[in-house]
Amino acid sequence: LKTSTNLGEATAFCYQDAGQTFYVLSAPGMSSSYVYDASVGQWHERAELIDGDKAPWRAVVHVFAHGQHIVGDVDGGLYKLDTAAFTNDGDPLLRERTSPHASTTARRRVFFDLLRLNVEDGETASGINPVIELRYSDNAGKTFGDWQIRSLGEIGQFAQPVEWRRLGASRDRVWQIRTTADAR
Repeated sequence: LKTSTNLGEATAFCYQDAGQTFYVLSAPGMSSSYVYDASVGQWHERAELIDGDKAPWRAVVHVFAHGQHIVGDVDGGLYKLDTAAFTNDGDPLLRERTSPHASTTARRRVFFDLLRLNVEDGETASGINPVIELRYSDNAGKTFGDWQIRSLGEIGQFAQPVEWRRLGASRDRVWQIRTTADAR
């Protein structure tokens, strides 16, 4: 995660949607935008995937007009903020989750035979079969292994679980899951 050294050029805005209030903060040099969700009292990151690298979310200003959330970027582009959209104006939308630590209080080894995700799948806007990736860390999230790719299911298949097997053992495991699929 890169951090900014030029906070004088930082941008921030707030918006409310579906009963949640968000504060969005971006600055040059950051690898993502930081977003505070006041409804749950937690921060999360929003990023774009540009040439395989994370970049801050393009939105730097916001207005609610005519019943729609409109965000603008630094180049003057305007975009409708839509939770039903699965791309950033046609560009891949990176969705990534990092789990809390999976460990016991006694730091005993835990064996991971199976990780199963129940996902909403079966259709994409592009018509391309979507994939999801998993990787994990056994040193408290300091370094991660290679991404392991799985299909989210063929087009038209719904409620198919995504599984990874034989995931070894660890005293302190952190999981990361990500996708750029244009699907739920």
